Amino acid sequence: RTVAVNDAKLRAQVEGYLLERKFEEGDDIEQGAELFIIDPALYEAGVAAAEGKVAQTKAALSRANKDLARYRTLIQKQNVSQQKLDESESDKLQEEANLKSAEAALQKARIDLSHTVIRAPFRGRIGRSAASVGELVTPQSDPLARLVELDPIYANFSVSERDVIAAKR
Repeated sequence: RTVAVNDAKLRAQVEGYLLERKFEEGDDIEQGAELFIIDPALYEAGVAAAEGKVAQTKAALSRANKDLARYRTLIQKQNVSQQKLDESESDKLQEEANLKSAEAALQKARIDLSHTVIRAPFRGRIGRSAASVGELVTPQSDPLARLVELDPIYANFSVSERDVIAAKR
C-alpha cells in the first residue's frame, strides 16, 4: 500500500463567500498556486479601518509628545504643576500602548485578508472540490479540497506475525 508523505485537507481560515475555484479536480498543482478565492471585501475594509486607527493613534501620540515637552519646559519656570506634568507623561505612555494595540490589530487584519486566498502548501495532486463558487465557507466548514503529494511516497507492507518470527530466526 502506498501512502503520501504529505496529505493536506485544505480549509478556509476566514469566513466568506467563495468567489473562485482556480483549478480542475485531479490537476497537478504547484506549491503556492492559488486554489480558492474567498470574497476579500470585508477584510479589505478591516485593513482600511485598522490603518485609520493606527494613523489616529499616531496623531494622538504626537500631540502627547508635544504636550509633554511643553510641560517639561513650563515646570522649570514653575508655570505648571507637577501633577499636570505627571498626567502628561501618563498620557504619552497610554498613547504608546494604544499605538502598539492598533498596529497589532492592523497586522491581524492584514493576515485575515491574506487568508482570503487559499494556496497550495506543497506540490501535489488536488482532489474533488467539496465547495462550490458562491457557497459560504467558514473555518468550521468541511475541508474545501484535499491535496496529496505524489513524490515522495511511503510504501507500507502488511507482514504477518508468523513471517516476522520466521525472518528473525
